[in-house]
Amino acid sequence: MLGVANLRAVSGRQLFDIHIIGNEPSTDMAPNVVPNFAPGDDEIPNLDILFIPGGNGWMEEMKMEATVAWLEKAVKQAKLVLSVCNGVGFLCSIGVLNGKRATTNKIDLRELQAQFSLVDFVEEARWVDDGKFYTSSGISAGTDMVLHLLSQMFSPELADKVAHFAEYEPIKSSSHDPFVTNVKGFKHQIDNCQPETPVNSLKVGLLLYDNFELFDTFGPLEMFACANRTYANGSLFSLITLAETRYVRASKGPQFEVSHPYFLNDQTEDILDILFIPGGIGTIREVNNEKLLKWVKIAAEKATLVFTVCSGSAILAKAGSLDGKQATTNKLMFHEMTRYGPHVDWQQNARFVIDGKFHTSSGVAAGTDLALEIIARRVSQNFADVVARRAEFVRIKAPENDPFAADVPPKTFFRRAVVAISGVATDAIFNVGFKLGFRMKTSHFLKNII
Repeated sequence: MLGVANLRAVSGRQLFDIHIIGNEPSTDMAPNVVPNFAPGDDEIPNLDILFIPGGNGWMEEMKMEATVAWLEKAVKQAKLVLSVCNGVGFLCSIGVLNGKRATTNKIDLRELQAQFSLVDFVEEARWVDDGKFYTSSGISAGTDMVLHLLSQMFSPELADKVAHFAEYEPIKSSSHDPFVTNVKGFKHQIDNCQPETPVNSLKVGLLLYDNFELFDTFGPLEMFACANRTYANGSLFSLITLAETRYVRASKGPQFEVSHPYFLNDQTEDILDILFIPGGIGTIREVNNEKLLKWVKIAAEKATLVFTVCSGSAILAKAGSLDGKQATTNKLMFHEMTRYGPHVDWQQNARFVIDGKFHTSSGVAAGTDLALEIIARRVSQNFADVVARRAEFVRIKAPENDPFAADVPPKTFFRRAVVAISGVATDAIFNVGFKLGFRMKTSHFLKNII
């Protein structure tokens, strides 16, 4: 259970402080988030925004007295209460939505409607706001709802900047959910998309580091998880998480525990089918981490498929794995990232690029599109379309046409000079840190100078 919705706006200041409240989670296709507090802890601060994501565990959580007691108190105190997907079940269970309008994911809507008859579920809504309660439809609809909320809290211009930063095209109409047809007959779609022959499961090795990007990571992992839930004959993907330390912190604040820490000291690369490298501001440190780059080079050679999102391709390029190949990366930082691969054929207009086993995507949300394309090539396009509908995510299928390609800054003389000078400076700083044997943190200052 998340204590606050957090999107770092591109205004150069921290708009939200995030707290994770919950019991220790156990998930198959995501790194384990480390809660700051457990429900009932006396130290939990008062929350401005209570954010409750969806998941299949909500009914078990509501059997815990401490969770129910804390939730009732937190809902009363919070100025805004947000839920995504069937996270609305928490709110329905304590009765705070009785007589109010709400929505949830379209597959579960009828079941929740029957269970909580005093709640006015709006079938066709992408999201609903009723007083201080904001409830969204399934998975990706939560992103649209939060962007709408940012527009209300700050300005439409700021919300648009955040969407561009994430290279995400939001659905701005709350009243017309394009996935409303999921309410009826979704099981029929699942039955009809199954492959004729079994598909082997692949092990995904997720490389994490401090200041990795949440959306880069969890967008694709959610698609892999939805693929597992859609496939009738077992799992298509399994996950291990890799980092040089036991715990890593994302660029938006949450800390995660990894399954395979200190992996540079073992032969972890031998057990991977897919090497997955997300982006994040932390890449400007990791491109100078020689030990990591050597491991990435070996792991990429051994893996069946290599998958990067956003600036994750800079790590792969600096390791030399993309030399002579086509690739792409984040559009807003295109020139800064591509300098790490002078022998790579960078595709500025591409949403994602597939060159042999190397799969690279543009920024943030583009990784979700590429994950769906990986699923399509593993099973079928029809199967991937059903997975996207399950996640209520609007795919961009055309790899060659990124709607955010225009965000690439013009390569003027001044821009080239800034990229060159800041690049030399940051590389020198982090190289010194690694040679002295300590890990320097990627500062907010460094984020803003490159």
